[in-house]
Amino acid sequence: MTENANQVAHTIRQQIRSGSDHNGNSGSHLMMCWGFHGCRYYSDRLVFNVDGKRVKGYVSVSYDDINDCYTIDVYNSNHEMVDTVSNVYCDELTTCIDYMVESGKYEAVV
Repeated sequence: MTENANQVAHTIRQQIRSGSDHNGNSGSHLMMCWGFHGCRYYSDRLVFNVDGKRVKGYVSVSYDDINDCYTIDVYNSNHEMVDTVSNVYCDELTTCIDYMVESGKYEAVV
């Protein structure tokens, strides 16, 4: 895989890390709370393991370049999809993952 192919996944990770939740917790702090580890980079998505309050498994974040938004899929340790949310914009990415891993279904704050 070329360096450019990995760039999307690296950018996703940076956006999660530099984001925050609605309570002002930094993305870096939240990643530690999720037990973020085992990060894998693919051409169009980032996959990482989590050990959160609600989900112990992994998260896949893929980028939709046509709509400039993300799809987040959450799986349990048996590789069964637990939750999915589409059309998540960059400024909601970290908050959405936090809700999905720690507490439940994400609903955009309007």
